[in-house]
Order: sequence, then C-alpha cells, then structure tokens
Amino acid sequence: MSASISAEAQVFLVSVLLGLELMLVYLVLMLIRGLIPHARWFRDVEDIVYWIFCAVQAFRLLFRENDGSIRWFFLVGIALGMIFLYEILGNPLKKFLSWVKMKRTAKDLGKYEKISKEKKQME
Repeated sequence: MSASISAEAQVFLVSVLLGLELMLVYLVLMLIRGLIPHARWFRDVEDIVYWIFCAVQAFRLLFRENDGSIRWFFLVGIALGMIFLYEILGNPLKKFLSWVKMKRTAKDLGKYEKISKEKKQME
C-alpha cells in the first residue's frame, strides 16, 4: 500500500471518529433538552453553538491531517460515524425521552384532574 493511500485511510478513520464525537455531543444535547425543558430561543442558541463546535472540530482535523484540503472521503467518514452512533444510541435515547415526556404529561394531567375536582367541590 502506498504512503498516500495509507495516509488517506488514516484520515478517513480519524474522520469517522470525529463523526462519532460530534454525534455523541448532539445526543448529550438531546438528552439535556429532553430532561430539562428549554425556551425556543435557548434551543436556537444551543444549535448555533453546536454547529460552530462542529465546524471548528472539522476545520481543526482537516488542517492537521490533510493540510486544509477537503476530500470526499473525509465528509463520508464524518457522516458514517454520525449515522453509526445515531443508530446505536439515538433510537433508544428517543424512546427514553418519549417515556419521560409521557410520564411528565401523566403527572401534569393528574395535577389538572386534582385541581378540577377541588374546584367542583368548592362550587
């Protein structure tokens, strides 16, 4: 295997790892959003900060590993890493967050029913 192909394979593997890292950060962000309700503007700020983080990480990797030139396999590696981790952790996380939301809704509904019963008794 030639040195250039070996170097490109190394950049590809590092880009897959970067994709895993970026998706892990996003899944943590998803978990925080699911557990702690946020205002719309705050979620927007989180998204902007996340995408700036992604851009800086990708630029750092490109600059360090590939002298700043963008190669198709770099982008494919990031995408594959992100897709892989999302398939492994994303779907169970979404199920967990929907369960949390259901529990919150049931709790809020119970409070509403209790208040409405008390209101009827006072009348």
